Amino acid sequence: MATCIVFGAGAFGTAMSAALARSSAIGRVYLYGRDRKVIDGINRYGINERIIPQVGTHRLNTDKILATTSLHDLPQTASSYFHAIPVQQSMAFLRHLEDAHFPLGGSPYVNCSKGVMLYEGNLLMTVSQMFGHCLGLKGHYMALSGPAFAQGLLEAAPCVMSLAGGNGEVAELLRASQGIFIEDTPKLTVEAVEWAGAMKNVCALAYGWVEASLGCNTAAAVVTVMWRELFGLLGRKDESSKGAASSSIILWGTARIPEVSESLRFQLGVARVVSFSGRNWSVAA
Repeated sequence: MATCIVFGAGAFGTAMSAALARSSAIGRVYLYGRDRKVIDGINRYGINERIIPQVGTHRLNTDKILATTSLHDLPQTASSYFHAIPVQQSMAFLRHLEDAHFPLGGSPYVNCSKGVMLYEGNLLMTVSQMFGHCLGLKGHYMALSGPAFAQGLLEAAPCVMSLAGGNGEVAELLRASQGIFIEDTPKLTVEAVEWAGAMKNVCALAYGWVEASLGCNTAAAVVTVMWRELFGLLGRKDESSKGAASSSIILWGTARIPEVSESLRFQLGVARVVSFSGRNWSVAA
């Protein structure tokens, strides 16, 4: 039976650990997080209290999931590692792993985080590029993207996820989990899957703001134009960015489910505070 390690005990990291624990091919899942209260709650009660407002109460399988705040509690070897650290904190975390001489041992290191980091003023860096800068990390880098929300993964609702990086073993581990369908065709590239996930977040933020301020017709127009322009701006010519990795746009753009899309929910909230008046933004009464 395989052993997997998830880095990041936020909503998606917790959901990913739950999904992995449902896999018939995985015997143990380790969940690493920094908040001692959250970790203790997971180990004692199987519940991550911090994410309840976002995804509701879901009890984790503590027979298979063990949470910890210390890298020293993690096994020296694992079948695969899953990165669910927020992108803006990812470089610092990867440096921490490198400084701790954490032994990835060439095993798959699967990025589950969506977004890019702004650095040196106006440059953008993906998690794969951050990983490449940490020369001491000897893992086989891969990328996993939705459309899949934390709540759906916790509920074992069927979903399709894109996996890039060329390791069939990881795909089989995920396919053995209830409700997960994996798209891992040779056309998928790590770069495209990561950028597709990042573009989805940009569109979700824009949609939330415009829909709450100007209505669904305007929001639909903005998203349609934005998606085409972002796609062209990044020079995407392969098929990766047109697949499941970026198609969660459909979930929040047509199904209207802000309760599960964190980016959309956040920007809807912002837009309800700020109203649109002519060409100027003014604070709503």
